[in-house]
Amino acid sequence: KRASSDALAELAKSDDARFVVIAGPKMLFRSDTELALLPLAEAQQFSEKPVDSTTGAFLGFAKGLPLFAFEASTSAADDEGFADTRTQAPFLDFTENQVSLCATGIMTWHRNSKFCPKCGSATKITQGGHCSVCINDDCGAASFPRNDPAVIVAVSSRDNSKILLARSPRHPEKMFTTLAGFVECGETFEDAVKREVLEESGVDVDEVRYIKSQPWPFPQSSMIAFRAVGDADVPFQLDEEELVEARWWTREEVRRACKVQGATMRKEVAEKALKDDPSLTLLVPPKRVVARELIEAWLAESEVS
Repeated sequence: KRASSDALAELAKSDDARFVVIAGPKMLFRSDTELALLPLAEAQQFSEKPVDSTTGAFLGFAKGLPLFAFEASTSAADDEGFADTRTQAPFLDFTENQVSLCATGIMTWHRNSKFCPKCGSATKITQGGHCSVCINDDCGAASFPRNDPAVIVAVSSRDNSKILLARSPRHPEKMFTTLAGFVECGETFEDAVKREVLEESGVDVDEVRYIKSQPWPFPQSSMIAFRAVGDADVPFQLDEEELVEARWWTREEVRRACKVQGATMRKEVAEKALKDDPSLTLLVPPKRVVARELIEAWLAESEVS
């Protein structure tokens, strides 16, 4: 469908078409657990120009409906239904979560692809929003949405009794998560895991093994998840630009943290959780993000005698 502008135009005008509305890092939600998938007439109120198949991007089909995404006009972006995609998307069902991540990635790429990376001329978006073509006839270079691979890893102690979690400057108080970082040129994913953990915490790791992957378009990544093992008795040497604190946590501490509900990556949610229970020593990411999946997978493992 992407290659046929006529087919996309008909889809966008159809009664079945639904539109996802983006406003920078935010997205329009119908509720805390439901994405706003708007018919054309409702979507139009969020744009100062006519909404059609060329306004943003064609996302594909989900739940039997053709889906499109577009960027809201500045004047419409203050609607109270908009929420931060990074912290709210994990509470959607699987399909809507995938739709939200796809829409975020594509529209972020649109904002960052207005000029040709080869000659600097302006570009135009084609193929249903999935290709950017230089308008300079002497160039004509085409570019496509990119993903920068990043690794994320759950590091356990040698006896598997503790897990290494850290807090970055952007995280709320007592919010700790698994270590992560971008893969560098000429580097394997496994080597990136070892380097990132060593650079950020001072801990050498081995027994690196792949677990799964997750789209993470914040701004344009794919998160590749791993498990690894390290020495819990080695003093930390923190990269203080990346981390505020790192600790080895026991299963009892982590299990208690996993009982806290809500979007704990949000400052106001974390503050309320700590106010409701001042004895909490740890908060962890919410369900349906890969960091939490790694943490819960470790919880289910046995200690090594």
